[in-house]
Amino acid sequence: MRLILFISVFAVAGLNVLAQKNNNQGGILIYTFGQVNGILDSTASNPKPNEINPNSYCIKYRRSKEEIYDNIKLNLKTALKDVSSFSTYEGNPPKIKMKVYSTAPVGTQIEIQLGRISEIAYPDGIHSQYQGFTSKQNEWEEIEFLFAQIPEGSKAEPTEIDQVTILFAPKSETNYVFYYDGLSGPILVHQVIENE
Repeated sequence: MRLILFISVFAVAGLNVLAQKNNNQGGILIYTFGQVNGILDSTASNPKPNEINPNSYCIKYRRSKEEIYDNIKLNLKTALKDVSSFSTYEGNPPKIKMKVYSTAPVGTQIEIQLGRISEIAYPDGIHSQYQGFTSKQNEWEEIEFLFAQIPEGSKAEPTEIDQVTILFAPKSETNYVFYYDGLSGPILVHQVIENE
């Protein structure tokens, strides 16, 4: 299992968001990769640095066309604070955001699921689902994920979220490449102080 170093997995909107650090630069270990269906490179060179994502490195993921629900699981070192404010249709809830560069066509769906690391399958282990769509191809953009639903049968509470699952182009048999960086949203319960 490859490890990746980050300043923060999620941060409140307006604060410093998840910024990838190269392994040899030091940093705070926030999560490890769990299940990965496709091909993952956690220290890929940014294919096209620009004002949206000027970082030298990002995460590259080639989706597996054999898996209709291909996904990447990020196992957090500590739980997120109560995510209830994100998982509502009422008012103006805060948004989960992520910078994405993709070879997929405009309008490709990306889904984020907040859940538990336990081996409990969907829907029991998933608290909430969020969806966003690409609006550019072969360019960086920041995608806002809107709350979609709390799946029927969910047994995960909003205060016990310790896994983030990313599904690129779910319900498809494609092998597009997705680069991503700058994931932001709910904050961690405890700051992780472990350096590795």
